[in-house]
Amino acid sequence: MKADEFGTELRRIRKSRKLTTRQLETYSGVSNAYISQIENGKRGIPSPNVLRKLSVPLHIDYFELLRMAGYVEPVGTPDRKPSGNAPLSERLRAQGIRPSTNEINTDVLKAGAASIPESDMVKIPVLGSIRAGQPMEMIRETAPEYTYVEKAVIGSHEAFALTVNGESMSGDNIHDGDRLVVITGVDWTTSDICVVSIDNEEATLKRIKLEGDMCILRPSNPEMEPMLYPASQVHVLGVVVEHRRKLRRD
Repeated sequence: MKADEFGTELRRIRKSRKLTTRQLETYSGVSNAYISQIENGKRGIPSPNVLRKLSVPLHIDYFELLRMAGYVEPVGTPDRKPSGNAPLSERLRAQGIRPSTNEINTDVLKAGAASIPESDMVKIPVLGSIRAGQPMEMIRETAPEYTYVEKAVIGSHEAFALTVNGESMSGDNIHDGDRLVVITGVDWTTSDICVVSIDNEEATLKRIKLEGDMCILRPSNPEMEPMLYPASQVHVLGVVVEHRRKLRRD
């Protein structure tokens, strides 16, 4: 992407976030004059360090900015399994993750997370979409796809990404079409947003509160009611650790 094309796209992203150049300066530490020069194509492609600073207030994945700027090229998929005692696909299937009509593409799951030394990123599979509303049949399948996440975000845990379908977590600014990074095998708290299966047949995105032998699944959308299930029927498949906003909506 040429400097002027990059600047035009950066301006579009900034405006979609309803930020002025001065506000972006405040949040990122990059001067508004420099931001204006970038957007007008007068300063060339900014450095990776500047892109990292801009990515946070713009709510855009740092790796995507690197790709836009031409610093990083897509990499191939290594033929290896994720770490752990069993493949991620087997552990997720054991907890009920499956699409409503087709089998999940196991090649995607077996590929696991490939590190990218240039930007300290990890490649993780996008398993599909999950309902942020009433429970639905387990996570819906999409075409094989990957995304990238910083190693520091997921630590040593296995991870996958999901696309949100619905508005039950809109109180947390999680909306239809947004993408979430989820880690598995961790303890959850009542403040965590969790990917939850109900009786290993349905999945939803909620906060969880235990009341005796019952489990309350709490949406953050004030127009939606909590859901109550026996605790024995509720299984936590993972905890959300990163939220990526969809900038352009249909």
